[in-house]
Amino acid sequence: MKIFTKILALFIIVVAIGSASCRRSNNSKYFYDSKKDTSAPKINISVPLQNDNYNYGEDIHIVGTVTDLQTVGFGGKLQTLNIKVEELNNLDSVYIADLLVKTPNVDAKEGFTFNEKMLLFTGANPTFCRLVVSATDYSSKTTRDTVYFHIQ
Repeated sequence: MKIFTKILALFIIVVAIGSASCRRSNNSKYFYDSKKDTSAPKINISVPLQNDNYNYGEDIHIVGTVTDLQTVGFGGKLQTLNIKVEELNNLDSVYIADLLVKTPNVDAKEGFTFNEKMLLFTGANPTFCRLVVSATDYSSKTTRDTVYFHIQ
């Protein structure tokens, strides 16, 4: 009987150690998994508004947020963020030049608030502009948002 008790105790210890090492950590649900990422980044541009009008010499603020979720309720992981203001020949038309190019470091962040400023003293009256904000996450999902405005 003593040998049976010792074997049973040894068996229970081996099973307990084996199951503990195979068990996933309770925190594993909080770690990012690009294979489970079903959500593209979300961009919200607060300023400028569509078709806003600015005067030459006036500060033009570019404000907004970008967020990324892996799935509903689980944080994602941003990889890149690009903010660009382009000068156009006229509204929705031919690209002329870049007026502002910013690439903030958002690597591995779930969200980011951008707040940039540009100033144009003179130009062809009016100067048509296109703000393009694009964000990519670690599952290679990309979102792009565009706002048109002009300066006179």
